Amino acid sequence: PHLHVAVFNGASSLHDKDGTPFAIASPGTASVVNVRLGDYFGTGAAWDGPVAFVGLYAGDFTTHPRYREFKQWAGAHYGITVA
Repeated sequence: PHLHVAVFNGASSLHDKDGTPFAIASPGTASVVNVRLGDYFGTGAAWDGPVAFVGLYAGDFTTHPRYREFKQWAGAHYGITVA
C-alpha cells in the first residue's frame, strides 16, 4: 500500500507518494491535465488497483496544520512508511 497525495492547481500541481514527490508525467510543470483523479500516474490509463481511502479537500492539504497527524494515522492504519 501507498499514500498518494495530489494537489490540482494548474502549473503548481503536485503528486506525492508516501510523502515524497512522485513525478511521472511531470505534474507541476504543465497543467492539471497531467494529474487526473483515476488516471494511472499521467499515462491516461485507468487505475486498476484497490483503493482503501479517498479524501477530497478544497486547498492544499499538505499545508494544513493537521497534515502531519493524517500521515501518521495513514502510516499506522495501513502499515506503510510515510516521509
